[in-house]
Amino acid sequence: MSYPLGIPIPYTCLPATPGFQTSDHTVAWLLGDGTTSTDLTFSKTWDTLGDKTAEVTATNTITGGAATASKTITIDAFDWISYNIPSPIQILAPLFAQLDADHILIAGGGSGIKDTYTFDGTTFEKKGDLNYPRTNNYNSNQIIQLAKLADGRLWTVGNNPNDATAASTAEIYDPATGTWSVDTAWGNWIIPTLPDVTPLLNADKAYGCNVIPTPDGGVVILGGMHQDATFNGYCIKYRPGVGLIGWTTILFSHLTSLGINFHYPPCMPCLVPMADGRIFGFSSGQNKNNHNLYDIFIIDPRQATAVTASTEVSPPDIADRVISWQAMPDLPGVTDYLPITVTGTCQGQDGDLYVMGVDESADYARTFAWRVASNSWEELPLAPTRMYNVYFFQLADRYLMGTGVSTSGNFGSVIFDIKAKEWIMQRQYAQAPPKNPGPAWYSAFGILDGYPVVLGNPAQSVPPYGSPEFFRGRF
Repeated sequence: MSYPLGIPIPYTCLPATPGFQTSDHTVAWLLGDGTTSTDLTFSKTWDTLGDKTAEVTATNTITGGAATASKTITIDAFDWISYNIPSPIQILAPLFAQLDADHILIAGGGSGIKDTYTFDGTTFEKKGDLNYPRTNNYNSNQIIQLAKLADGRLWTVGNNPNDATAASTAEIYDPATGTWSVDTAWGNWIIPTLPDVTPLLNADKAYGCNVIPTPDGGVVILGGMHQDATFNGYCIKYRPGVGLIGWTTILFSHLTSLGINFHYPPCMPCLVPMADGRIFGFSSGQNKNNHNLYDIFIIDPRQATAVTASTEVSPPDIADRVISWQAMPDLPGVTDYLPITVTGTCQGQDGDLYVMGVDESADYARTFAWRVASNSWEELPLAPTRMYNVYFFQLADRYLMGTGVSTSGNFGSVIFDIKAKEWIMQRQYAQAPPKNPGPAWYSAFGILDGYPVVLGNPAQSVPPYGSPEFFRGRF
């Protein structure tokens, strides 16, 4: 396990012996750099890099018995470093996904691009082109538009507002062959007329949608809009290559008041797959009075498992095809008006859910945790900078990373310690110029060999179009 240079490391991360934290024990610490301590609880800050072996001896004050434990940890610089590995294409708003532990896949992006590559940390390898140009819409890293299916294939839909054919088609990438194929089952259905419900998802309303894979081989699709700015009002579950499985009307509480009078429509929800198969969601929109509204919800697609070989969805199947929608309580102190325009969401390894977003009223980001055990929100300490379009993800058992663009226009990242409940560092990307005028979230992300990596830098409009950057410091 690596820990950051110059950051206090709590004693709970150091070695322990049975019972050494009880009142009838004394302790003696050797901290690997010549320093010692006899405190039961403390934090240690190392100011040099490298491996440190900490040792503790606990002595029972009643029996005189003693036990010793040791642990070696690595103190790392923890910063973004750039590698001179020019990408073969301009990585600007591509579809991207973690293909496996050793490869990130990027596809499309920019204008009219169909190229597909895998990247292993040192080499870009050309794969088969997309059948249609596609791009990662709505400028948000948190919008998942390339879903990794349970069988290892990748699936995407729409994501081209300028091409009607591309907008209404889906494609499947097979890593075994390195090629894309059109998913002919997408949109090939007849929708029943349900009482008081407008027709279900139009197959071409997949611009800016979010797709989340399910453990049973399906995908859940939420959000999206047509080129005419009409919003898709349904959440559906679909099995690639097979057909429609289930649906529900999107049951927004606050966002419904937007009606058609929106400036930024609620078509780009942040969705997070939960460990139990449900999906946590956060969606926001802005009306033409510049008021931000939001909804938080959990959808449960697990019961929607009925599949028919027919292309017709008949009323008898409706009961088996309904997706459960649960509205979540409002954030503490924040009602339907939300001073957070774009959020990142993730589930920590502690099982709790985290939301991070921009506070438009101040120069920082606000972060909240949904505590599953108590079914309640907790507001966490303010992030050290205001970051837009945050890509928020779990790094290890105690760290979350948010990466995006800061108020100054720089690319960068912040790291949160979920056990200590504190932000431990803020770093800028190595290549990031100050006050970059372009959208700093137009990049691809993944983790290779234990290191977070970002591909692409839109500040560079000429080759090499942004060499990869890795966050130094293995978690």
